[in-house]
Amino acid sequence: MLNPELRDMAEAPRKPLQQVDKPADLKIILLGDSAVGKSKLMERFLLDDYVPHQLSTYALTLYRYTTPHPRPRQNPPEKLEIDFWDTAGQERFQSMHASYYMGAHACILVFDVTRKVTYKNLDQWYDELTGHRGIKMPVIVVANKIDMDPSRASKSFAFVEKRRLERGGSPDDLPFYFVSAADGSNVVTIFRDAIQRAVEFKERIASEGAGTFVDDVLNFIAEEEKRPDGLFSGRAPEAGTQQAAGPKIPSSAAVS
Repeated sequence: MLNPELRDMAEAPRKPLQQVDKPADLKIILLGDSAVGKSKLMERFLLDDYVPHQLSTYALTLYRYTTPHPRPRQNPPEKLEIDFWDTAGQERFQSMHASYYMGAHACILVFDVTRKVTYKNLDQWYDELTGHRGIKMPVIVVANKIDMDPSRASKSFAFVEKRRLERGGSPDDLPFYFVSAADGSNVVTIFRDAIQRAVEFKERIASEGAGTFVDDVLNFIAEEEKRPDGLFSGRAPEAGTQQAAGPKIPSSAAVS
């Protein structure tokens, strides 16, 4: 019998990306070496459909997912549109294009407990991630395939403690999970945690300006797109009138 949580999440509404008609509210990326099970975790969460063996794919995979807001401000709760980005084989080149990281609100960083090299490479992936997004963005560390070697759950992993100290030492930061895409253990938990932390991070960006320069530019573009006389409206101000003041462009984007 299917885990009820997995069945409920699998039955939640989803859209093929080509049918999406508006930007997502959140962007969550998956990161880690090839064949650590990132795509299988994503499929297990969205579809509850696991195929034990599959060759790596070659194109970026995006999943649009709709879910109730984890911190609703109304009844019934408002809906969130979330884009999950999966590397889908590009990580074979040991680096991702900058656009993969741009605008992300959380990252699920995955390694395979049965392959030590994938754990060692977490440092490389984390450094590349923080180089693009800074150390304030939420990161969830996932040890996948624990069903293949349950004894690993009793071992310590220094990566988490070392990086947590770099981020300020909060015990709630950089959460670490043992999971299995094969039997579903903790799969729903990590994605729900990622969504919750992504929401909080986005709200913190808005209230405290905690984002990067890219976040500032994206926010500026979003505000201009909403304005009927914004920079992207294609409408010129009428003669003899002054265009209404729009949002201030980030100072670091100014050109001398």
